[in-house]
Amino acid sequence: MNEELDFIIREATPADIEVLVEFRRQLQDFMTELNPNLFGLTAGWEEKKRDQYTGIIDDPKKHLILACSGAGIPIGMGLASIVGHPDFVPPQFGYVDDLWVAPEFRRSGVGGRIVESLLKFFEDQGIDHITLNYVVGNPEAERFWKKLGFNPVVVAANRSPKT
Repeated sequence: MNEELDFIIREATPADIEVLVEFRRQLQDFMTELNPNLFGLTAGWEEKKRDQYTGIIDDPKKHLILACSGAGIPIGMGLASIVGHPDFVPPQFGYVDDLWVAPEFRRSGVGGRIVESLLKFFEDQGIDHITLNYVVGNPEAERFWKKLGFNPVVVAANRSPKT
């Protein structure tokens, strides 16, 4: 556990795109290791993700942030979106797309502070209902989100072709 860690949370910039793509790759690898039944990434996904992050940085309905050590080294990231769905009540809700903290910085408050920033973004936009997904087989995520007041509502199930 990293106690008394000195870090900041800041908005992502175009200069951060490569580290954001790398963090997203690490997140996918981590989730797939925990649950190999997840969908995988396509060839060339990195270029698409670079373009996506570039568009997200200036999107007022999205909040893309980095946690950086006191020395300015990126140690985690978070992405939140406001989602509209006219058939639901409420017609807009918050969605936590991604949360990643480098393993050596976990249990030091980084994840909680990233989530605080994401929740503040939603609050500032008048969004009260927030949802997210985490991988079945990740008890660390289950404990983390439950501690922050998130409780499972829907279970997603996949069926793969027989091999």
